[in-house]
This record gives sequence, C-alpha cells and structure tokens, in this order.
Amino acid sequence: MGESYFGLGSLLGYRLNDYSSYNKNGDSENKSSHSENTIMIGITTLIGVRSYLTKSLSVFVETQLNGYKTFLDEDHESKENGNYEYYRTIEGDGWGVDFTYIRLGLRFTI
Repeated sequence: MGESYFGLGSLLGYRLNDYSSYNKNGDSENKSSHSENTIMIGITTLIGVRSYLTKSLSVFVETQLNGYKTFLDEDHESKENGNYEYYRTIEGDGWGVDFTYIRLGLRFTI
C-alpha cells in the first residue's frame, strides 16, 4: 500500500551580510555600516511517505527539516556629520529549526 522513508545528513552553512548607507540632507550627513557573519552547524533530515497507485506509478510527499546551532559575529557603526556616534559589536550563538520545503510528486519506475 504505502511506505515511509527517512534520510539524515550533516548541515554546514555560512552567511555574510555586509551593507552600508549614506544620507545627505542639507548640512546633515549620516553614514552607517553593518557586517554580520553567521556560521551554522547541524543536521538535515528528509522525511517522506510514498503510496503506490500501480506497480510502476506512485505518489509521494516529503519534507526537509533542518536543526542547527548558530554562531554570530555582528558589527554596526553609525556616524553623523563626520563625528563618531555609535558602535556596537555582538557575539553570540543560538539554535534554529526550519522547514526547507514540502514536496508533492509522482514517481514512475520502469
């Protein structure tokens, strides 16, 4: 009638967000920069169910789930009119879980 399947693998990710902004309005001048580095280490799983419609045709639904630990390093700097105004550094870590996709499909085998 139907069967379920399961897969497990490692997850290693790196994300870099780096941006800056500049705004000049009359005599006022504002500059801002932001840098964020994130490393993710964890596991990824694939869970699915398949049901046979005929001997060679089946329908399936599956999802990919990720669980990971994050390590964050973030810097933010803002200046107004050329003067040093604000600087912040954050280092931290946390946990994350997400659904990457849910897929529904047909499978044909020969």
